[in-house]
Amino acid sequence: MKKINQLCTAVYFIAFFSFLTGCKKFDDIGQPYPEEQLKSCGIEEFVFTGTHRDADTLRVSYNSAGDPTKITRTSPSTGYPNYIFKYKNNRLSEFIGVYKNGVSTEVWHKYIYGAGGLVSVDSVYTFAQIVNGKPHEAIDRYAITFNYDSRGRVIYEKWTYEDGFTYEMTYEYGADGNRVGASYGNKVSFRRSNKIWMFIDRDYSVNDHLNSSDFNSMMMPQSINLGLSQDAFLGNYYSVAKLKYRCP
Repeated sequence: MKKINQLCTAVYFIAFFSFLTGCKKFDDIGQPYPEEQLKSCGIEEFVFTGTHRDADTLRVSYNSAGDPTKITRTSPSTGYPNYIFKYKNNRLSEFIGVYKNGVSTEVWHKYIYGAGGLVSVDSVYTFAQIVNGKPHEAIDRYAITFNYDSRGRVIYEKWTYEDGFTYEMTYEYGADGNRVGASYGNKVSFRRSNKIWMFIDRDYSVNDHLNSSDFNSMMMPQSINLGLSQDAFLGNYYSVAKLKYRCP
């Protein structure tokens, strides 16, 4: 039974796991890839509808460097926590899904960096309590290790639990710079506003979803309608979304 629960947990949390005009990509205009971030146009609100609740709103706060510090939602609950981002040496060190009481967590990621300034190990604690700033009494814990391609994109991850159970995922990118498995337009993915979104979602795609519309000044979508398909932002699955940014 524990292995089944672990697999379900892995499947659930794996979701954790472009200035363009016309049909140009970042590579086409000679900008760094995928390091280029449009932080001046960070996401302020992500309003979505999904399969498990009618609607929800994620509100993002940032530090002076333009990186997220917390995300609050309208009604946090199991499967839908608020989020806290912690930094050390100007790098993301912890990503925590926390409930409204500020003490109980749903998932807690602690990152270790390796060569090239990339995350080498993600130590994950599920349903832990915050005690003196550290995770205590976690129901389960596991470690995720990563392989990257030459452009710093996660292309492989392996989850290893304490009892030896493992789970693996692979990701592939096409010549257009988009992750294989979805359809894309010719504007900019909202995840390009910050590399933290790219890493957590394991999606470094250059372009927006095919059914995006109402683009802002940076050509990022303010409206997404995937029809019968779904995507996930920080593990929150949605079919329809409205986004607000820090730029017009």
